[in-house]
Amino acid sequence: MSDRPRVLWSFAITAVAIFMVALDNLAADELGNTSRVTWALETHVHNDFVSGARELRAEVGAAVGAGRDSQLSHPYEPLSNGQELEVGPFRLRVLATPGHTPEHVSYLLLDETGRSLALFSGGR
Repeated sequence: MSDRPRVLWSFAITAVAIFMVALDNLAADELGNTSRVTWALETHVHNDFVSGARELRAEVGAAVGAGRDSQLSHPYEPLSNGQELEVGPFRLRVLATPGHTPEHVSYLLLDETGRSLALFSGGR
């Protein structure tokens, strides 16, 4: 896994999952001019990194999503285990995966048939 946010392209609608990277790492050319960032998804809260989700919300209006128990100090959409977010023909299923932190969540990418394509866990 690289340090860059995972960008999912789908009919000019994009969800960005932020995994322990600063907004500065999100190169403008990765997003292109025809895409729209709809989500900045946190996997967990930790004092040893800055995700850039708040900045992404301020810059492009992306919704910030995080596990229901995250207790972030800024506005966010609390996401529940099993909840699914639509991203064009894809879906991201929220999975509660406590361990590294109690509120940790992962995101399972599903295609239009429900087949698993990738798991974004926030790990390296």
